Amino acid sequence: MAFRSHGIVAWGLLASATCLAQELDVSVLSELRRVGPDGEIAGPDRLGRPREIISPAAVRSGFTSFFVVVRTPRNKPFTVFLGENPNGAVVAWLYRVHFKGGFPDRLERVLLPVNGTAAEGVAVYWLDLYVPPRAEVRRIRVELQVNVGEEWRIEPLEIRIQSASVPRPLLLKGELAGHDQPSSSTAFSTLRTWMCGETVKATGEGDHVRSFIRRNASQDLAILRKLAAGKPDAEWKDKVASVLGASTASAWCGLPAPADPEAYLRVRDLAYRSAVD
Repeated sequence: MAFRSHGIVAWGLLASATCLAQELDVSVLSELRRVGPDGEIAGPDRLGRPREIISPAAVRSGFTSFFVVVRTPRNKPFTVFLGENPNGAVVAWLYRVHFKGGFPDRLERVLLPVNGTAAEGVAVYWLDLYVPPRAEVRRIRVELQVNVGEEWRIEPLEIRIQSASVPRPLLLKGELAGHDQPSSSTAFSTLRTWMCGETVKATGEGDHVRSFIRRNASQDLAILRKLAAGKPDAEWKDKVASVLGASTASAWCGLPAPADPEAYLRVRDLAYRSAVD
């Protein structure tokens, strides 16, 4: 009987550890896949297949941003670390996401490593990576590391630092779309100020998700405008329209924004791929 009792205890400990391991997870999504308080992608940003974030590109003098979803056992203390190799290659800021009407809204900067507990088993963060102006063009490794007790989960990212730089000073363009609109509506509003000649006063500053999405789209726009400098105005605008499935910029300006929020990332891909400093 004693042997069986010990076996039951050992099995229980093993089952508990296995359960903990299954509950502990960390995942990374693009900035355009806004995440709700339950850790799931918010309704307006669900269409299309989410990009797999494995080896994202980053430009110098610019920010690259992600949503980070940490799933832990409920009410269990956890710690989030950030590892870099090599150290100091990028500057990292982590923000705790606060929600409004079920949508991510205000961002509260936290110091790394950050400790917390999640009553519902989910914690959502925004990760900003800034690449210094004179950063070496190379691949670096950034790791999100989450610890609960003896268990660890690590989500590695291979950041590809590009030769291109974001021109300075950066001017914010475009308006902030409503919470119930796809996140890309804010990014496309920034693009439309150049592609379609729309004049919109940029309002709504501060540490908020949509403000940071507009900041990042304004970086893309600054790169595109630099690429287009000295060339026929329509040449680069039509190139941008083509990656969005339109024949010309004027044709694109008459179309609604794509339903897939990450369709906007085709514009960023084109800008990064084309720009060389």
